Amino acid sequence: MSVGAVSIGSAFALGAVAISAEVAVGAIGIGTWGIGAIGIGQYAYGVIAIGNHGFGIIPLTLDAARWFRSWFD
Repeated sequence: MSVGAVSIGSAFALGAVAISAEVAVGAIGIGTWGIGAIGIGQYAYGVIAIGNHGFGIIPLTLDAARWFRSWFD
């Protein structure tokens, strides 16, 4: 576990910029579960979500791409 302005942890990271192999929570969260204003990861949650699965106001995820593409099939 790591907590700080720039936080890098193996299981959990909490900070302005958080990077973790598992859960990252911060303004920018990068990890398997990326949670933050910008969430990046396998499961991304945030205003901007970038990854395979997740939810965001701007969802740049594979799920969102599949949903959008289904409108044209």
